[in-house]
Amino acid sequence: MLSRAYLLRSCRALVLCLGALLSPDLSAAEADRPTAKVEVNSNPKPPHAPNSVSALTLARDFVAAGKMDAARAAYQAVLNKLSASQEWPQALFELGELYYSSRQWRKAVDTWQTLAKSHPRDPLTPQALWLVVTTQSGPLNDRRAALKTVESIYQQYPRTESGEQARYAEAVIYLWNGEKLRARKSLGRYLSDYPVGKFSKASQTLLSKTQ
Repeated sequence: MLSRAYLLRSCRALVLCLGALLSPDLSAAEADRPTAKVEVNSNPKPPHAPNSVSALTLARDFVAAGKMDAARAAYQAVLNKLSASQEWPQALFELGELYYSSRQWRKAVDTWQTLAKSHPRDPLTPQALWLVVTTQSGPLNDRRAALKTVESIYQQYPRTESGEQARYAEAVIYLWNGEKLRARKSLGRYLSDYPVGKFSKASQTLLSKTQ
């Protein structure tokens, strides 16, 4: 019988594999470290940035200074004025990180999902979707939603590293939910799609332990 400790190790192994996709700030928040007190303005309005400084840089400067409300306003200014700019996906990604670090989990998920829908081929989109999975299965404790996101990752990127990770993550989440039959089906699909994949040995081990 699978122990909770074994499942926890499996989930941790998956998180470690995906850890390169997480920024240090997100990793710290995921570990539930205390956040520093930040200066809050009741109605922040980012000042006009000089031509040599982009609006995105201004938002980052506010984050570095701990002025989170001003940073959110600055990111929103990027989104409102530069929808056709290359900075738009980056602004959405970083705004999601800002919400996450402030423990506004649902706003973080909504922001990253907006990025995925508006720019499905942007290099940041797979990372954003994995952060959605991490948030849904962790702080929000909504593994059903996480399973839907994992499936969307697999459908969008079936022959990529993200697709492979998604197929294995699906099985781990099912196991964490105690749904062994569905987990076994997911593991079987993973081994069929990726017979010599990164998680092949782990999948075989999990299959043997769920008989």
